[in-house]
Amino acid sequence: MKTNKAVNKRNIFLMILFVAFLTAAFFYKSPAIFFVRSSVIKIIFPVMKKFSYAAEFLKGGYFYSSKDLIAENQKLKEENDTLILKLGDFILLERENEDLKKLLNFQGSYPFFDFAASRPIGFIRDGSDEYILISRGIKDGIHSDLWVIDSKKTLVGKVTEAYQGSSKVKLISSASEIVNGILPATGMRVLVKGNGFRELLIDLVPENTEVKEGDEVMAAESWEYPGLILFLGKIVEVGSTGAQVFKSVKALHYFDPQSLETVFVVRKQ
Repeated sequence: MKTNKAVNKRNIFLMILFVAFLTAAFFYKSPAIFFVRSSVIKIIFPVMKKFSYAAEFLKGGYFYSSKDLIAENQKLKEENDTLILKLGDFILLERENEDLKKLLNFQGSYPFFDFAASRPIGFIRDGSDEYILISRGIKDGIHSDLWVIDSKKTLVGKVTEAYQGSSKVKLISSASEIVNGILPATGMRVLVKGNGFRELLIDLVPENTEVKEGDEVMAAESWEYPGLILFLGKIVEVGSTGAQVFKSVKALHYFDPQSLETVFVVRKQ
């Protein structure tokens, strides 16, 4: 019986012989040897091919694609930023054109006044008073006490402070503001007081006067701005004061300071 040691020696010898045979197959060109070499290549080719693809992938394909993806992403981001800037310029130009149309409309309706279009750039509430900051100031000929209106011919408020490039406008809805008004449905003159948060209190409305929700309130013509007819708001509540003399009437100011709508400073020519 052969020992394990003898078996191992025989296996080693056969392996060496097989390797020598394969080596000869690759270096000699006899037909038999060529057949053996071709057979070996056919057997190991699929494995070599897979390793070749993997090597090619690791060598450059994966990392190249990653770099290319980063570059493409950066390019798309830059193009997107450019489009956003162009869109912003387009929107700004469209707004400027719209403001110009409104301005020309005002100039045609009120030839004795000059209007400076401006955009609200901030809203301030100081106690019971309300203000907006606008993008026009001293360099644009703006000074305190000038009226400010919107595109719907609503009296917004009055300039209280003018700076070099901006101004502060107190809204008529401020609690400290009082405006002479008129109810066009009846022709009655009233006092309009601000009550904060766009609310207007309509005073001096007799109990026997017919007033209903939805009626408009207008500003009475001012000697400072003759011929300038402006709106104030719409009546939203009608009640009794209990004194049987005057009604309790509330209105909502047409101008919404949160809308950032274009406003116009009225300058006398």
